[in-house]
Amino acid sequence: MFAQRSPTWKWVTIAALASVALLLLPHHLSWLSAPLGVRQHGEGRTDGSWVKAPAIMPWNYTSALVMARTKTADVRWVEEEKLEMDKYIYVADDPTAPLHVPANKGNEAMVYLTYIIDHYDSLRDFTVFVHAHRWSGHNNPFLGDDAVEMLRHLNAERIMRDGYMNLRCSSGPGCPSWVHPKEQSGDLLAPIILKEWDNLFPGEPVAEVLAQACCAQFAVTREQIQSVPLAKYQHWRNWLLETEVSDFFSGRVFEYLWQVLFLGENVFCPDPAVCFCDGFGVCFEGPEKLEEWHRLGDQQWTAGARMDMLKSLKADHENAPGEYLGRIDQWYEELQVESDRYGKQRENITVIARQRGQDPKVRAEAASSRNNASPNRRW
Repeated sequence: MFAQRSPTWKWVTIAALASVALLLLPHHLSWLSAPLGVRQHGEGRTDGSWVKAPAIMPWNYTSALVMARTKTADVRWVEEEKLEMDKYIYVADDPTAPLHVPANKGNEAMVYLTYIIDHYDSLRDFTVFVHAHRWSGHNNPFLGDDAVEMLRHLNAERIMRDGYMNLRCSSGPGCPSWVHPKEQSGDLLAPIILKEWDNLFPGEPVAEVLAQACCAQFAVTREQIQSVPLAKYQHWRNWLLETEVSDFFSGRVFEYLWQVLFLGENVFCPDPAVCFCDGFGVCFEGPEKLEEWHRLGDQQWTAGARMDMLKSLKADHENAPGEYLGRIDQWYEELQVESDRYGKQRENITVIARQRGQDPKVRAEAASSRNNASPNRRW
């Protein structure tokens, strides 16, 4: 069953940390005052320190926006922002909606496949497939995690050149090597994909590895979609309709298979720096600057999480000795200074990257080193 994805994991993490802190107060006070480290996973907080550049939209191509939503999802932003695309918004859990699916199964995969089947002979030059929420960690952090800015800055030329473009340029999660079906490792999907592989791809050898950046938002040209027979898409949707795999996992199976469906490639992991520059006009001065941007974001997020915990500790121990509360205030102020410093450094890197992205020569250099779609089709 389709359920709207919600980027709430950071706040759940903070709440959990605060609860544990009440039980292990002395230990956590020492942790809060320790030097800031780097988290192992995640993009870091979005601090809004990004700079708008001239939008690439409108394009000189026909385009369609295909969206998977639920009845309760607020998608007014699609019309309010006047995106210059033909819009196809499917309501997964309302069989009476003008655009609906045969069954509410498989999350966004059911919507995407239904659109392709229904419009196979009348596709636009390219189609962009997205989720319903405007702001999400699934979008690109350099554009404020904002789907509107992501769409407005999307480089249609890259889509038309390559045939397929994952809208998430960051490599994780999903790249460079993610699901290992034969080894049943790398992701909880591995044993499911191994078991269902022959049902999805009859007669095809099981992939050694499947990898592409999450999170099932991408753009595909008409030619690339139509290079796969319509019967294949019908077969894959029938699998979704008939499978006993839970909705949560059946949808996620396709999250790491779209590159297989459209390109016949098991691994699709373009250089993130090239993707950001050629795809969206955010051109860092080499991969080191991109890595620095992510590291600063991780450090800023860590500082923010500790500040939130300190607030919780102070509120829950308001009758503690003044010396104790004073130490909390001091650490909070120090963390605020740290967070502001990381944010400013991040902002400076972003400003330069956005400025570089307005230089046609820089964009052309990135385009020349892009990953091309494979000409060797599997289907």
